[in-house]
Amino acid sequence: MKSTASTRAQQDAFLPHVEKGLITLIGATTENPSFEVNAALLSRCKVLTLKALSPDDIREIVKRALTDETNGLGARGVAISENALTILAESSYGDARRSLSTLEAAVDLAEEAGLREITAEIVSEAQQKKQLLYDKAGEEHYNVISRFYQEFTRGPTPTRPFIGWRACWSREKIRCLSYGEW
Repeated sequence: MKSTASTRAQQDAFLPHVEKGLITLIGATTENPSFEVNAALLSRCKVLTLKALSPDDIREIVKRALTDETNGLGARGVAISENALTILAESSYGDARRSLSTLEAAVDLAEEAGLREITAEIVSEAQQKKQLLYDKAGEEHYNVISRFYQEFTRGPTPTRPFIGWRACWSREKIRCLSYGEW
């Protein structure tokens, strides 16, 4: 349940109906439900946490997508090199949707170049617009900000430019980055 789709007042209105078993709430969010659902309603819900897929799982999904002619990309006749498959599987952060979106872009790029096999270079090009894992009010927000502060209080480090870029790319609030406000 997202706070933009459901206000606290709406959640409070659901509560007696959930308690009576008249309403079963089913929701999905990329945010931490503790920040999006009020405590009374959350205590009456069963929260299932979906874990990230392993790189081997992602590899299998990508292989299936490339061979499935009905529901996948198999009809397009494009293969993927082992190196490219490894890069794709390991850089998808355990998210099948991300890997399949990248795969589709890679197939398009390979076809545009007249190639029948996706290379590591094509995967890298397809990932140019990849989205970083981030939740504006949840744990990843604090992970990014914490790492940002650590990098800038330890003195010069090789990862400092990346962490600064990561914080800005994640659309962190400027006030949060400059004043240390949480």
